[in-house]
Amino acid sequence: MRSHGTRGSIGLVMVAVVALAAACATSSPPVPVVPDDTAVHPVVSPPVVNPQPVQPVSPVAVEPESPKDVPTVPLEAHQKVVAELTEVRTRLAKLQSANARLTNANKTLAEEVKKLQADLAAAKTEAEQLNKKLSALLSPPGPTETTEPPATTVEEYVVQPGDSFEAIAAKTEVYGNPERWKDLFEANKERLGLSKPEDLRVGMKLEIKRP
Repeated sequence: MRSHGTRGSIGLVMVAVVALAAACATSSPPVPVVPDDTAVHPVVSPPVVNPQPVQPVSPVAVEPESPKDVPTVPLEAHQKVVAELTEVRTRLAKLQSANARLTNANKTLAEEVKKLQADLAAAKTEAEQLNKKLSALLSPPGPTETTEPPATTVEEYVVQPGDSFEAIAAKTEVYGNPERWKDLFEANKERLGLSKPEDLRVGMKLEIKRP
């Protein structure tokens, strides 16, 4: 703004100087014409122009235009909004910290629940096994299988000269053991009417019972 004002002032001064010079030229007397070429022509000095001092142009202070759409906020209201915003940010930070703690606690609880479920399944299996054992102990015994005695075969042996109950029991085809003479005597004494082993006679038929 200052440079434009200075240039305008200089332009006005120049116009004034040119106008003054033109006025002086029209008011000066005419110069006589000398026909002789050798005549000395008078030297005409140009008119002296006293230039007017140039007044400095003071800069014009331009105030910035205040926006019309921006409302002015009182200082107290601004401070109140800043305080509320700070409080909201503090509460938000606390909530975020609490959320992080709850997330970690939830993860720990999930792991503990998983472990408890595994222990519960193992305890349930063990309880079922113990229940089966207890039921087996408390239940009355079932009927035992009766084994029928093996069928006995009866063979006959004819007493030979020189035989005794011990000699007959020792034979392979009878018992193969002389100590079983008592079994042979008991099985035949009533049938043959024997009161003692010495009553054995040649030709008697002894029954040999085998299991």
